[in-house]
Amino acid sequence: MPSFARIDGTNTVTDIFTLDNGDCLDASGNHSSTIGAAKCEQKKAGTWIESAEKNKEGLRGNYAGIGYTYMTGVQTLGVASTDIFISQPPYPSWTGISTVSAEWIPPITRPTETDSQVNNHEIYNWDETAYQADNTKGWVLTSAPT
Repeated sequence: MPSFARIDGTNTVTDIFTLDNGDCLDASGNHSSTIGAAKCEQKKAGTWIESAEKNKEGLRGNYAGIGYTYMTGVQTLGVASTDIFISQPPYPSWTGISTVSAEWIPPITRPTETDSQVNNHEIYNWDETAYQADNTKGWVLTSAPT
């Protein structure tokens, strides 16, 4: 079932509608994002853009959630320039977008836990305060809940 996101003037997702497949078909029975967006606009005026299906990656990288941002001209998903829906960055320092997935990337590569750390239920978590104090640090090894 196709989903459509309504974006405001800052490209922030404000509403989401899910339509029946038949609501997006042209006269030849082919899927049309334009027809689906027009159906959404009949319900609520605004700019509507088709999203991936809920709980699935795909069209435009991610399912568009309320508060997500619609971005155009992004080099991600293995494409030189595409449009995506993306959540807000989890931390202020995470400003880059992965070139293979529509996700924010940290300014420092996450270390991989050793076998010993995994066996001790330890994981690396991001510490924005540590990064802001010294931009060569940020990943902190912590005990994972068991």
